[in-house]
Amino acid sequence: METKQIVKDSILLNVNSNSASKYNGSMNSNLLFKTTGLIKSDKHTIYRQISLQHAEIPVSWYNINSNNNTLTITINSITTIYTITPSNYTIDSLTTYLNLIVTGMIFSFNSSTSKYTITNSLYDFVINASSSYKIFGQNKGIDLSSSSKILLFPNVVNLFSITRINIKSSIIQTKNFDTYFGQGSLLSSIPVNDAQTGLLIYNNYNNFNNLFQNPSLDYIDLQLVDEIGNLIDFNGVDIALTFQIDNYIEYTATQDDLLDLLSSNTNDKFILQKNGII
Repeated sequence: METKQIVKDSILLNVNSNSASKYNGSMNSNLLFKTTGLIKSDKHTIYRQISLQHAEIPVSWYNINSNNNTLTITINSITTIYTITPSNYTIDSLTTYLNLIVTGMIFSFNSSTSKYTITNSLYDFVINASSSYKIFGQNKGIDLSSSSKILLFPNVVNLFSITRINIKSSIIQTKNFDTYFGQGSLLSSIPVNDAQTGLLIYNNYNNFNNLFQNPSLDYIDLQLVDEIGNLIDFNGVDIALTFQIDNYIEYTATQDDLLDLLSSNTNDKFILQKNGII
């Protein structure tokens, strides 16, 4: 009597941004890798899974960067957009910088409440909605108006620009869901648990994996984005990721059924011998 058995054939895939085609230059976060022949369509494979096993990612992005560095102020009906130079700022260095570039305004930080206050000696003013709202403690999309030429931001200062790295792909589709960019493209999510200039090391201790339907995989695209979908700028420093692809292969344990498969892929012969099938 013929018996069917299922064998798991696992493949490790190491990728590094220095070997990728890069679609955003030295930012190193929009990548395409050539993986010709990594997996092939065949009648024996019943399903596949993919998982991010580990990652080594430098915390090389700036806490103030091109995604959050504009401050818009309207004074006496004149609106000015200030662009903060991307860099890693502390509260003290940011306060000093703002008092240099924003003329006629005084920024002060209250260490007890962790909030900014802005004053102007001549006019009331408006802090318009802008990309730096999280940094200064402003609510998204809300303009703030001063009273008696003084404005106290409603929320605390936040210089933690990225708290989670999302890894996405348009080629490999999953059922994972993100409330910002929806379902289908999210491969993995990595918490940021190291300080600026450190090395973020992630290990998939729970062995989380995703089913995927690709019959073949000649290219893999990867995007590394923050919580709201912005591509991260790694400032020229490379990132390294290791994926595991698990192929679940069904065999009928008869010699005739295996001949065509073994002739096309000698690696399968070793798998079958290892599992006691032949």
